[in-house]
Amino acid sequence: ETWQIDFTARMAGMDERQRLENIDIFGAAAFFGDGYLVGKSGNQFYVTKGTGYVAGLRTTLAENLNITVTTRPVKVWLDVCWTGTLTSVWGVQSRITVADNLADYVQNGVQHYVFAVAGIDENGNITDLRPKGTLNEQQASDALRKHEQSRNHPDATTREKGFVQLSSDTNSESEMLAATPKAVKAAMDNANGRVPSDRKVNGHPLSGDITLWASDVKAISADAIGQITDNGTMASANTPGWWRVAVSNSDTVADFPAYPDGSKLYSYGYIFVEKIGEVWFQHYYAHMGANAKRQDWGTVPNTSRPWVIDYNTANKPSAGDVGALPITGGRINGSLGIGADNALGGNSIVFGDNDTGFKWHSDGVLGIYANNALVGYIDNSGLHMSVDVLTNGAVRAGNAKKLSLTSNNNSTMTATFNLWGDANRPTVIELDDDQGWHLYSQRNPDGSIVFTVNGDITANTLRAGGA
Repeated sequence: ETWQIDFTARMAGMDERQRLENIDIFGAAAFFGDGYLVGKSGNQFYVTKGTGYVAGLRTTLAENLNITVTTRPVKVWLDVCWTGTLTSVWGVQSRITVADNLADYVQNGVQHYVFAVAGIDENGNITDLRPKGTLNEQQASDALRKHEQSRNHPDATTREKGFVQLSSDTNSESEMLAATPKAVKAAMDNANGRVPSDRKVNGHPLSGDITLWASDVKAISADAIGQITDNGTMASANTPGWWRVAVSNSDTVADFPAYPDGSKLYSYGYIFVEKIGEVWFQHYYAHMGANAKRQDWGTVPNTSRPWVIDYNTANKPSAGDVGALPITGGRINGSLGIGADNALGGNSIVFGDNDTGFKWHSDGVLGIYANNALVGYIDNSGLHMSVDVLTNGAVRAGNAKKLSLTSNNNSTMTATFNLWGDANRPTVIELDDDQGWHLYSQRNPDGSIVFTVNGDITANTLRAGGA
């Protein structure tokens, strides 16, 4: 009969005794130098190579180890365990874990011990959590730190002498800290750089908060400070600067600028507002190029104030807008002077000087004036002249090439001189009066000429046939 002694429990007990003895020496955790120190290079976090103890298990990191940190704040944990098989060499296995919280645990029958070696805040700042050296060294360090922080000595106050701590803070309200020369200098520099309280900005005292408009410092806002939309008013733009205008239906804006014919300007653009004292100026610039402006007095702009529309290449004036006669023709009310002012008045036209031209007298009657004198007129019966008619050329008148000259101011009867003709009598020169014809000379169709007198011929000499 063969017996096999199982030393597993005995060996495990020896390992556990060694681990507990190490805890007595090193405490819950201990690290040496920079071993397992968490650092950062750029955006890359890493764990520094070195040696440490966790729960009495000694572990070593042979090379620096990069770690991935995806969320913050978070902690970096050193996870160790004592493991092996029945026939293998037992040893410490370790790994680095990044997590918010972690506790000792058992996995596959193996006890794992964890310790947080560092904390990383939301800004990526690292806090080293590693205890340094043996438990005695840690306790000595703690004692020294507590001694440094000891309050077993009197602190100086505003009433009693004592120890004080120096501070370079310039925003502290403590009465237990003493200011360093650096803090005093910073405070003096701050005070010397401040504006005296009796100083004013464009009439606004600096004793309290002030509201400055761009016009107070002769500036304007670089951005639109408001917007006018449907159902609003242009007068609501009551702060100096640029305002955006985005109106889809200009009929809903009671004071929207309009042309003289009542049609509205293009309703998308910008309005610039100025204020000087109690005087308001509003300038509207439509995207299509039309401009309008208005001025008002008071604390705020008034919707009833009319707009003045600018003429430009995008809004050319009509002849009626400027009181001009269209090139296509039109009506002129009143007198017209060409090359001179008009002195005739009424409905008249003068040429060259102010009282020579034509003037309307009555329905169908047009007067002719020379140097303000009526020299004739025209009506539906013809041309009537009250002065001599002089010509160096021919006088042509009548119907079918007939020339008729009439005078009735030097005889009891009206005499008529006629020039006419037809197919049978191509040319007829005839003298008549109220009682009939006197004489005529005519060209016949064969080219011959006949001279006929309607009465006696009295002559000193009468020749015929070329004699």
